[in-house]
Parts: sequence; structure tokens; C-alpha cells
Amino acid sequence: MSEAFLKALKWYIIALAAIVGTSAFIIASNSGSVKPVMLGVFGYGVVYGMSMYWKDLSKKLLLASLIVFLSISFVSSKIPIVVYILLGYNLTAVDPYNMWGLAMAAIGIPVMTAVFYFYD
Repeated sequence: MSEAFLKALKWYIIALAAIVGTSAFIIASNSGSVKPVMLGVFGYGVVYGMSMYWKDLSKKLLLASLIVFLSISFVSSKIPIVVYILLGYNLTAVDPYNMWGLAMAAIGIPVMTAVFYFYD
């Protein structure tokens, strides 16, 4: 189980680097500035560098990882609304890019731990 958790943490670091890269490119596009582009290139460079050393990932695990990443990415914009309805906390002031990273940590790490535990 601890090996699956460590693999899930490695997956989260790759996912967080992808989030940083994508967010930087979105911010650069919206602001018209070139400054965030270097951070985006660095984020995707980390994703490429870390995925080069992770060769033992099967196609089934890669597909599950992609499905988890994309589904959490789509759900992360709805989390502040659900938290406000269920708990009464107003999270609309939280930056959507930070919410994306937090949702990836809170939902993605346990789900990917289970995926790595059962399919690896």
C-alpha cells in the first residue's frame, strides 16, 4: 500500500507540474504578457522529465491516470459551489488555478493510490 501511495504522490507531482504549465499559458494568453510563458515551459519540462523515467507504467494505468486527471479538471470548477451548498463556506474568492491543484490533491491522490494498488 505504501508503494501505491508513493506512486500516487509521484503522479501528483507530474499533475501539479501540468497544472502550473497550463495555468501559466492561460494567464499569458489572457494578460497578453510573455512573462508567464517561461513558467509554462518549465512546468511542461518537469512533466516531460519526470515521465521519461517512469517507463514501467502500463497502458491501462496511463489511461486510468488520464481519465482521473481530466475528470478532476472538469469537476474542480464546480467544487466551490458544492462546498457552499453543503457546508456554507464561500470559496468563490479562491483562485481557480489553486482550486484545481487542491482538488487534484484531495481527490486525485486517494483515487490514484487505489488505482495503483489494484492495477499495478
